[in-house]
Amino acid sequence: MRQLIFLCFFSLFFTSISGQLTLKKLTETKISPICIVDKGNGTYFLDFGKAAFGTLVFQDSLVTTGSEIYVTLSESISDVNTPEVHPKGTIRSWQGKLKLRRFNDYYILDLPKFSYPQGFVPVPHDIKNILPYRYCQLSGLAKDFDINSVRQLAIWYPFNDNASRFSSSSDNLNKI
Repeated sequence: MRQLIFLCFFSLFFTSISGQLTLKKLTETKISPICIVDKGNGTYFLDFGKAAFGTLVFQDSLVTTGSEIYVTLSESISDVNTPEVHPKGTIRSWQGKLKLRRFNDYYILDLPKFSYPQGFVPVPHDIKNILPYRYCQLSGLAKDFDINSVRQLAIWYPFNDNASRFSSSSDNLNKI
């Protein structure tokens, strides 16, 4: 039984092409913030509505490659319009100064490779450096920076919502 479960799990995430195992294609989605708050002095708070593994991208012709900005990404907030810098438990947060790197027609935040503490599932090596977050604070932006061009670049595995179904005697559980 263990071998059958392992085989099903393994085949879900990998495909065999000419005898080689490769990770199935992940999907990238650019998500607009549902809330943008100008905190003054080139600092903005953004709420993307829900947490996702990803990074930040934006299209702003006034930004130059190599520019540095201060970024805080977090799955939770500590106060109104303030990302949690030191969350408890397995909630993740990151802050730091980043250089911007041009990628095709947009800029992408070049997040560092993270070392995950015990209890966290590490991201596979062939995926961009990503972090789960919902909230973002950007500081050190120029006055003419187009904050409306900022997007959360969510990385996720596509799945078919209709491939299976679930029902229980609990109406609340059935809503999930």
